[in-house]
Amino acid sequence: MNDSEKKYRPLGEMVICRVVDRETKTSGGIHIPDSSYIRPDRGVVISVGPGKRLDDGSRREPRVKPGDSIIFDPNTVKTVIGQSVSEGHGGRHAKGGDTIIIPESGIHAVIDE
Repeated sequence: MNDSEKKYRPLGEMVICRVVDRETKTSGGIHIPDSSYIRPDRGVVISVGPGKRLDDGSRREPRVKPGDSIIFDPNTVKTVIGQSVSEGHGGRHAKGGDTIIIPESGIHAVIDE
């Protein structure tokens, strides 16, 4: 069984999401070169853990849900599930289409579309 066939269940405040490639053209038709982006920072949430455990033992409900489009900090990627991992200036990072595991605290925003 390869990674794409496995089911993953995130724990704690972890979130599993699929990395989304950015647009390569502006709305005016100008081509954006690959060199202008260091790392992908957008994704779609696939699965969410039960939430962060607080000091009093309770859990904080997750603030994202499956299907949410998000902007995340690429430096918070904990695990890349997939084969297209590349070595960049900052170390290992995911490419568009990869599935990653990040902490909810690494998510900066939910994109309302």
